[in-house]
Amino acid sequence: MTTNSPSPSESYLLFFKIFKFSFIFALLVALISILSTTLSIYHSPTINFGFCFNNECLERTIAAYSSSIKILQSLLITFTSMATIGGIFIALKSYINTYNSSILHNHISHFSLFKDFILGELDKRDKLHISSFDIFKWYNLIYTQSKLGSMVISSQYTGVIDSINSAINSSNEQVSVASEGSFYYKKHQYKLIDVMEPLGVKLGTLPRNNFYDVETQLISLISVINDEFCSDDVIPKLNKRDYI
Repeated sequence: MTTNSPSPSESYLLFFKIFKFSFIFALLVALISILSTTLSIYHSPTINFGFCFNNECLERTIAAYSSSIKILQSLLITFTSMATIGGIFIALKSYINTYNSSILHNHISHFSLFKDFILGELDKRDKLHISSFDIFKWYNLIYTQSKLGSMVISSQYTGVIDSINSAINSSNEQVSVASEGSFYYKKHQYKLIDVMEPLGVKLGTLPRNNFYDVETQLISLISVINDEFCSDDVIPKLNKRDYI
């Protein structure tokens, strides 16, 4: 899983630049307001301020600069809010990036476990060869949402298992009504080759007994995979084969 979103450090730098320029602009506005008020007082014929610190002087000064004080208060509230929102945004960005990295790590770890398990099971089965298996395709069929953090068994995989069972049932029905020697095993091989392909398993036609040996080990492998990685009631068990 890849993402083009900026990192928390990049988000912080961007926010800091915006905050810095906004603060400078607001400070200029506040200084202009104070300077304008001071000049207005200085040139006003009705106002005469002396240097004093008594209560009356302070009240008159505050009243004269009330607009500037309101501007400063508004700016203070605005920048406090910006800092709070910026902090929340950066924290959220950091959490999202950490979460996405965790999902990717879990996906890779789970696939590695799946691959190692299959390789170990293939070592136990002399009729199956790793070159005939696309393990990544099999894994992605089972866990279509693994890269998004979900390990729910996909309906597509359940459908493939149903297709394998249907092929087994069809051959079971044919052999049950076939007279001696009339069961066409080549047709059965073609059906098995087709239904196994979505798993990433490549089978070829073989002499009858050789193919049944491969099929037996492959069915066993699928059953083990389902038991270990798909412990879910929606995954059906593979049917018994009466045509063997």
